[in-house]
Order: sequence, then structure tokens, then C-alpha cells
Amino acid sequence: VSLAVISIFFIGTNGLVHASAKTLPGDNLYPVKRSWEGVQVLLTFDTKARTELEVKQGTERLDELNEVFAALQVNELVNNN
Repeated sequence: VSLAVISIFFIGTNGLVHASAKTLPGDNLYPVKRSWEGVQVLLTFDTKARTELEVKQGTERLDELNEVFAALQVNELVNNN
């Protein structure tokens, strides 16, 4: 495998991960975001840093759920009027 092919793979993967950063549950790229977060945890060997990362990711899940619920409430209000 040539260096060019490997470089293209990593550049494409990096772009995909970056594009998925602000996705919410139900979005097409959300599984990419979650997979990348799993890789980050897997590659964090320091126990304290890993715990902090897991707490940060858990907080992000709660924030995402709040956004999804807020959007559902807005849609419900719009559809009822």
C-alpha cells in the first residue's frame, strides 16, 4: 500500500470525524462520532485522564438529549398550531 493511499485514508477519516463532531442521536454521522469517542477512550491509558474523558463524554450525551428533546418540543408546538 502506497503512502499516498494511506494519507488519503487518514485525511478522509479525519474529515469524517470532524464533520460528525456536532451530530445528534439520529443523525447519519452520529455512529462515527460515537466510534471515535470509543477510540479516544481506548487510547487513553492514564486512569485519571480516562475518567475525565468518560465524564466529558457522558455530559455531552446529556447535552445531546436536551437538544433532541428541545427540538421535539418545538416541532410539537409548531405542528399543534
